[in-house]
Amino acid sequence: MGVWGPGLYSDDVTCDVKEEYLKYLKEGKTNEEATREILESWEVPSEFEDDTALVLFALADTQWNYGRLLEEVKELALKYIDIDLKRWEEDKQLYSKRKKVLEKLEVKLKSPQPPLKKIHIPKVYRTEWQDGDTFAYRFEGEYAKEKGYEGKYIYFVKVDECWWDDYHIIPRVHVYNLITDELLRLEEIVEHDYLPQCGLHHRKKEELTDFRDYFINFINTSSRVIPKNNLIFIGNNPNYIEIPDNYPNVIRLYCEMRWKEFEEYIINVYNNWNE
Repeated sequence: MGVWGPGLYSDDVTCDVKEEYLKYLKEGKTNEEATREILESWEVPSEFEDDTALVLFALADTQWNYGRLLEEVKELALKYIDIDLKRWEEDKQLYSKRKKVLEKLEVKLKSPQPPLKKIHIPKVYRTEWQDGDTFAYRFEGEYAKEKGYEGKYIYFVKVDECWWDDYHIIPRVHVYNLITDELLRLEEIVEHDYLPQCGLHHRKKEELTDFRDYFINFINTSSRVIPKNNLIFIGNNPNYIEIPDNYPNVIRLYCEMRWKEFEEYIINVYNNWNE
């Protein structure tokens, strides 16, 4: 457990618990279900009193802030205040600061909580691309113009998808090692190798280790962020090949990419690999 101070959220446990509890609510779980998930996953109460106290403090404080404080959680959190203070006794200065933090928490938990705060439940967005869908991307930004790629095309194929930020299913692609002046047909594109990604945007090919990452995860959180004017659907290749785990020297780091970063990134990768 990482601890960096006597504050209420100055350790890994409390930060994680707050994040997990809110995540459960955003997934549509009831307050009782989210509470049960937290208590069971953190095994509260447990023989590890330090962690138990931190879990209860974060849970009670967050529930109070959102108008959802359960009586059971409140009573348990108050019970562990004195237990938690014992671990700070060796340092008088930190003990004093921690005591003030927990006294403030105690007053807060015993006071009337605010009205129930609405939790926004994000809508899951899933890009409507099929595995094997192959696209051309047309360069048009200032960086592409500076490097001589304005109006040219690079190609990629969707090979998989994954969850991102718990609320979106985003496409995972392989980029072909190919930039052209004119659009190619699907059968011409698939003859080419994939372009490795790992570290190539800021290092030359000879500076890399033997390991290669071939994946980009496009962070498509809605249809609005996809640069439709730059993308041309070439066709679906049902015989697409996804780089397998046992491919020689492959490493799966999964470069997460926002579209506004793509042009400069992929131009640097392409140049550094092919120079």
